[in-house]
Amino acid sequence: MRSNKLSIIVLMYFEHPAGLLYIESILKNGFDLKCIIAQRNPKMNTVIQNRYSEKMGECFKFKTMSDILDGKFIPTYFVKDQSSKKCVNLIKKISPDLIILGGAGIVKYNILRLPKIGTINSHPGLIPIYRGCTNVEWALYNNGPVGATCHFVTEEIDWGDIIIQKEMDIKSKTYYQIRQQIDFLCAEVLIESIKILSKGDFRLILKIPSKTNSKYWDPIPDDKLEEVKNRIY
Repeated sequence: MRSNKLSIIVLMYFEHPAGLLYIESILKNGFDLKCIIAQRNPKMNTVIQNRYSEKMGECFKFKTMSDILDGKFIPTYFVKDQSSKKCVNLIKKISPDLIILGGAGIVKYNILRLPKIGTINSHPGLIPIYRGCTNVEWALYNNGPVGATCHFVTEEIDWGDIIIQKEMDIKSKTYYQIRQQIDFLCAEVLIESIKILSKGDFRLILKIPSKTNSKYWDPIPDDKLEEVKNRIY
């Protein structure tokens, strides 16, 4: 059996809201967060913040890395490219059990293969039905299930063996409430997944699902998004 102190690296765009929530949850649960590797990209940060503001509503409050760490010292390294040789060498030096993607964009195989156990991602959609972009919105538009999946990451987007998957109860919730709560559900399945991997019981992991019902969704068009918001306001 493995020690329950798996060594973890979080890979993220700097101050990505989902990544910050994952870091906060990892620290609260006493896991061994070795370091944070963050890509600084001011243009992407602006895009991410604008997207979150649109989806979460005006009341959403952005946190900073300082808010989350709250005086704790966690080594944080900045890279221009998350698939760069510098990033590869840094990860090799730390030699983690797990890499967790916390709003990191597309990460290449030269990074994914480095951790001893693997790289995992918490996705705001139920794989394989909802892969890709704006899965919460598409699920609501289709009157389908909203949920989160924590899975091993492969070279194919939103694909890989499933560790934990949970559906959200959306009854009596507004669009903005659903949107705000999905990140917390993603954090919840992430923490449960780390606990499973810490115990070394890989029998609980579901193999890659059949592609029969798989679909990759592009970003939902503005008119359909407005329909979702009006219907579930």
